[in-house]
Amino acid sequence: MVDTMKTPPDLKKYTEEMIAMQDLPPATVELPPLAAIAIISHIQLACRHPHLVDDGVTKIAIHTARQLQNLFSETSETYKVLELGWNPEADILVPEGTEEEPWQQCEEPCERFLQNRGCRCTGYKRAEVVAGDEDINPKTLAAGAAMMYQLQRQLERGGFELDM
Repeated sequence: MVDTMKTPPDLKKYTEEMIAMQDLPPATVELPPLAAIAIISHIQLACRHPHLVDDGVTKIAIHTARQLQNLFSETSETYKVLELGWNPEADILVPEGTEEEPWQQCEEPCERFLQNRGCRCTGYKRAEVVAGDEDINPKTLAAGAAMMYQLQRQLERGGFELDM
């Protein structure tokens, strides 16, 4: 792997590579449905950026996201929710100061947390919080996970980079 800090990219060569890619056959990619949803929603979010240039690359990204969206049935709720992401009028705006932080929502451990699939509020899995001690009350685990999430957010706001 090339250290890009020592060797900055040659933008002329990059442009040449981009032009050459136009003649290449399409690539085949396998990805889980959740990854497709993540890619689509991130492209939708990027398209909302006020400084986005409406160029060929943007059009390719939108077209690709639309192709991924077509992996889901048009009658599915997933497709319907993804379709809302293309429509700014469908945005649900939350007035500033009224949004609860995730750790304020954890009054009871949810089923997802108890089944080790990730808390709906914090994303923590039971196994990540338990660390080998299976005798801890699930309510205590949920509260602990919420506190860890709060600590992580506070540290990140303070400029610390965490890989938790």
